[in-house]
Amino acid sequence: MTTLSELQHASVLPAIVDLYTLDLTALGGGIFRLTATTKENLGSVVYDSLTYTPFPIMIDGVEHRVGDSAPPQPTITVSNINKLIQATVVSFGDMVGGKVTRQRVFRTNLDDGTDPDTTVYLPIEKYIINQKKAHNRQIISFVLVSEMDLETTKIPRRLIVKKDFPGVAKTRVLI
Repeated sequence: MTTLSELQHASVLPAIVDLYTLDLTALGGGIFRLTATTKENLGSVVYDSLTYTPFPIMIDGVEHRVGDSAPPQPTITVSNINKLIQATVVSFGDMVGGKVTRQRVFRTNLDDGTDPDTTVYLPIEKYIINQKKAHNRQIISFVLVSEMDLETTKIPRRLIVKKDFPGVAKTRVLI
């Protein structure tokens, strides 16, 4: 297993592989696992015993700028050349409400890598599809938001009462 200290002192870091999970189960669909990375033999990528299909996909705008109070609203773009995603978009109402997860791992930590280890990865990014941004013959793109950025999300998601929190006054406060 590679330690963080070893990675920090390495002169060359291993290649990073982006793994995308598109979860449409809340909409009545399935789970799609995609990666823009292809192995040398153009086969699928396997990580943590899950197979990710090579597919032209990219995410843009995930950077959070210091001092910017608004969370980023990245755009995810997928190829529409073979019309595979188009059928899903039409069937599930532009996929609004679908969950997108991006997990970035080192190539060496894939199941067939030189150091297969599913505990070594960069922070996992989770988003919800908020709207379809573009749809043409070549691409389909979507605007993503974090779960915290949805209009219906309340933080925290529980009622604050004196019984549970002695420092709270007698009145009930919903935050």
